[in-house]
Amino acid sequence: MVSPVHRKSVPSQEIRALLGARKQLQIKVIDFEQTIRGLLRGFGLKVGDVSRGKLPARIPELAAGTSFWRRSSSRS
Repeated sequence: MVSPVHRKSVPSQEIRALLGARKQLQIKVIDFEQTIRGLLRGFGLKVGDVSRGKLPARIPELAAGTSFWRRSSSRS
């Protein structure tokens, strides 16, 4: 004999999928930011404590004085 099995509702499954996708996106953004910080540190540039929204503005500000940044930005 087969017993009934609890099945979560479709809206519940959708919410769980969205939350899982959001968490993965957050993890990837943090990984990317840490990669950028690590690459800059190789050139002796430390980003420091910067909020996530201000990180893109901080990178060119930091790298403006390096010859590497000037060479690579002039190629575009």
